[in-house]
Amino acid sequence: SFLSGQLSDKYGRKVVLFVSIVLQAVSSFIQIFSQSWTMFCVLYCILGVEEITTYLVAFVLGTEILGLRARTIFSTAGVCVCFAVGYMLLPLIAFFIRDWRMLLFGLTLPGCIRVAFWWFVPESPRWLISQGKVEEAEAIIINAAKMNNIEPPAVIFSPLQ
Repeated sequence: SFLSGQLSDKYGRKVVLFVSIVLQAVSSFIQIFSQSWTMFCVLYCILGVEEITTYLVAFVLGTEILGLRARTIFSTAGVCVCFAVGYMLLPLIAFFIRDWRMLLFGLTLPGCIRVAFWWFVPESPRWLISQGKVEEAEAIIINAAKMNNIEPPAVIFSPLQ
């Protein structure tokens, strides 16, 4: 938790988020071929580090990008409901997929699909501004305004700000 926050402050929310997602997919895939209980547990601990990194960075990115109403829904119901649905579906999936390697493979596939979101998730405008990349932040805000049918102001960030 401490390291992922520092990394996302230095390299950007989007980069750290997707590096973590890729590492999760790779670690989970390697875990399928575990040769011992020790190897399985070490990989599971590594997955835990990657999962908390993904959760924290995605949460911060979501709260920095979304508007007030969507942010409230995302940070309360959205995150919790997704975890609850996942925990409820896991026993059902495990009931039908009895082999633990096939179960891990089935649980790894959705993680691999998340990599495709790279092209849809923008970087945090707040982080871009903190790095002096004002033009990129303005482009993201203008794009968001167009997607929401809102006319963006002519000047989003004045040089004095």
